[in-house]
Amino acid sequence: MNNKEITLFFDGICVLCTRLVKLLMFIDFKKRIVFSTLNSTYAKKHIGKTSIDTILVLDNNGILYQKSEAIQVIVNQLVLFKWLGFIIWLIPTTLSNKIYDLIARYRYLFFGKYSSCPLLESKRDNKRIKT
Repeated sequence: MNNKEITLFFDGICVLCTRLVKLLMFIDFKKRIVFSTLNSTYAKKHIGKTSIDTILVLDNNGILYQKSEAIQVIVNQLVLFKWLGFIIWLIPTTLSNKIYDLIARYRYLFFGKYSSCPLLESKRDNKRIKT
């Protein structure tokens, strides 16, 4: 996968997901990642109806990645963290997806959830957030 812009679709009410998106906005120096909540109009137009228990990444070729593969695509976009992509690549996909599913299942219990997406409310980086 080349290093063109990708779109990350995330659960906007999940505290863990929102914090990770804020972190990605900060460390994505080349601004290659744009963001959208899974239930946004933008998401419905580009990916249709999906499960809220996964993140999705849509690349510029129209390929949709989910779970641990999506994480690897995201990490590969980050200049300082490409080494982390190699480590993720070493873990078998079935194992990494099981770990991902476990975290996804209990994320609200351990991290909590918002009543609405704080990133949409703050309009902090609205050029990179698609609604």
